[in-house]
Amino acid sequence: MEKTIQQRKMQAFTVSKDSAGNSTDQVNLDTSYDRCIGAIFTEIDGSDVLDYSIGLDSGGRTIVEPVNAKALQIDRSVSVNDRIVPLDFSPKSSTDIITQVGSAPTGTLKYQVVFILVKYAEC
Repeated sequence: MEKTIQQRKMQAFTVSKDSAGNSTDQVNLDTSYDRCIGAIFTEIDGSDVLDYSIGLDSGGRTIVEPVNAKALQIDRSVSVNDRIVPLDFSPKSSTDIITQVGSAPTGTLKYQVVFILVKYAEC
């Protein structure tokens, strides 16, 4: 049976880091939705950190291996739809946002992950 998207939601989480090293922030997506179909990664506070990585795990499964944040953070001059990193996982388990910062920032590194969640309707 084919499914169509009945409802869509964007759920955002802000991550702040002020020291070097690897860290994990656990977030809970809205479990009333069926799937997470994408994410948008955006740096929201300018810091001096030029080289840091972001990854995602969910339900004990790697969704995005830690990759340089600049590879995920697509230029803001393009449309929102062109900034979406396609994903496909269940929001029923907690999701870990992994941050790897190579050198301590002099300010606070802040970025946001916006998850795109959908509910399906049976056709």
